[in-house]
Parts: sequence; C-alpha cells; structure tokens
Amino acid sequence: MSGAAHMAPFDTIVMIDWSGAPDRGPVPKPDAIWASVLREEGEAVPVYFRNATDLEHWLLGLVAAECGRGRRTLVGFDFPFGYPRGVARRITGEDGPAALWDWFADAFETLPAGEGRFDIAGRLNRLLPGAGPFWFNGLQGREIDDLPRRKPVHDPDLPARREVEDLARGSFACWQMGGVGAAGSQAMTGMATLSRLRRILGRDMAVWPFAPLDGPVGVVEIWPSLARVAVRARLAEPGIPRDRKGAPIKDAAQVSALARIVGTAQAEGHLDGLLAAPSARSRQDEGWILGVGGTLGLDDIAAGAGPAGPLALPRAGV
Repeated sequence: MSGAAHMAPFDTIVMIDWSGAPDRGPVPKPDAIWASVLREEGEAVPVYFRNATDLEHWLLGLVAAECGRGRRTLVGFDFPFGYPRGVARRITGEDGPAALWDWFADAFETLPAGEGRFDIAGRLNRLLPGAGPFWFNGLQGREIDDLPRRKPVHDPDLPARREVEDLARGSFACWQMGGVGAAGSQAMTGMATLSRLRRILGRDMAVWPFAPLDGPVGVVEIWPSLARVAVRARLAEPGIPRDRKGAPIKDAAQVSALARIVGTAQAEGHLDGLLAAPSARSRQDEGWILGVGGTLGLDDIAAGAGPAGPLALPRAGV
C-alpha cells in the first residue's frame, strides 16, 4: 500500500526548501531555509528562516494551531529521508528510518565544541565499507579525519543511490557534503529535524512512504527540480522575496510553486497518484520523492493550474 488510499484531504500545505548550514544569518538570502504556506484562503508570502531551530519552532506552532482547529497539514521537506538500502542497519543496527533519524539527532546534540556535520561524515565513514562513501573535505579550515576531499570509488558492498534517485534524473546521491549538487549535509540535518519533530508530535505525525498519511500531520519528501517549468514561471511573478541585488530568490519561488502544485493536485484528484509509486524497498528503508514514477508530472499539474495568483484549496471538511 502507498499510504494514499482513502486519504482525507489536507487543509493546509507547507512546502520547505532546506539548507544544511548551521545558520545563514538574519538577512533573507538564497541557499537557505524557505517555507511557503497554502490554505483555502490563499497563499502566504514565502518565509525565510536563518536556521533549522527557528524553522522547527515556527512549524510546531503552525501545526499546533492547525490541529487545534481540527485541520490536517501536509508538510514537504526538500531533503532525503533515508539512505540506500542497508545503510541504516550498518549505522544503527536496525532497519527503517526511525533509528537513523534518532542517531543523527543524538550525533548533533552531543558534538564536541568546534565540530559539525563534516565531522559526523568522517565518523560515519569509519562505520561503513570503503574509503567513503561521504566526501568533500577541506572547507572547514582544518582537515576532517576520514573524510576524502574528492569522490572516492564507491564500495560495491554499499548501494550507491536510493531507488528513487535512479528514477529521478538529475538527482544527487546523499554522500557529497559540499559543493554544487551536494545533498549530504541536508540529509543529515534534515533527518535530525524529523527525529525532533517526531518526539514532539508522536502519533500525530506520519512520514510517507513509511506510514499512511492518515493523521493530523503528514510529511513527504519533495524535490523542486521536478517542477522546473513551474519554478521558472513563479520567479517571473510578483510576491517572491528578493535578495540584496533585487533578484527574486529561487528557493522562495520553489516552495511557492510546489505548494501551488500540491494544492492543485489535491483539488483535481491527482494527489493520490503522486503517492502511488514507492516500492516495498523504499517504503521500508529508503524513502521516496513525491511525484517520482507517477503517470502525471508536477509540471503537468502546474500547467493546469493557471497563471499568476494564489491558488485556493477546496475546504477539506475535517
């Protein structure tokens, strides 16, 4: 089962573009955490967060308010929810994502002063076969033990990519810790955030595809590059925050475009289809990206959404 069958609609949609950086400062900028909220009354202006802690406090407040009103919320995060098959067991001794998320939360909470996610990558390399798999050393002003500077030869005993990444053309594996296309830092910090949210929300939070989205809060993995056309169009529209040079910030446009697409998919009866593709392997261990493998692409849905302007969600009646 995909978790989509007989799913009640969502009243609020929150799409979040992630960053693995510890803090991006007070001024809104690209390559940071951005969130967009869509409700039946319309879409809010995308919001900037300087770090994950601020985002978590904001999101928990939003979810608490929605739950208090008997409303369901769907949250999309732009980071991998798991590693390729078998990696979680090698790290934690258990299959599935929960122990892995908790491992990262504990790793970040117990880091010695002056250390960070690159040190965690080196620590993980000591637990996994081969010279990697994590890499990209040299940006911290010091050498990180057991973290190669360049991409190492991947050990054949370890899957190189998740199944969904093989299908999502242009997606990046989660081993690279920095540079263009890096998803390693986002995955680590993001999974630690999922652990903290799960500790607080408990059974109210269901993470797809590991569990059916049948509670007050549903969480899905997103990848804005699946909606390139819609993101480009949103960049040209009003309402997108701008950087210091006056250019629209792509991250803000991405979450806005994704919120509109998911809202349109729900309104037109396509959301279940976006949740229908994951294999058993992905539901057990790896996770899946919303919309990969379905019969209708995100840009196809966006094309039917109309031009500029906020989209209104239908009232869910829950």
